[in-house]
Amino acid sequence: MSNVQEDFFAQGSNLNLLNLVLAQNYSIVEAAQTMSVGKPTMDKWIRQFREVRH
Repeated sequence: MSNVQEDFFAQGSNLNLLNLVLAQNYSIVEAAQTMSVGKPTMDKWIRQFREVRH
């Protein structure tokens, strides 16, 4: 696992947010609002997650 991947997954809140979108069918906007995170940040985290998973 690269340092970028380790940094991303070390942040548990990132995974909680991703779970809202990917497993619980929240929209990106809903998840961002629920967790008080900006939509651009949420978009970035989802993009990073998908890059790591492929």
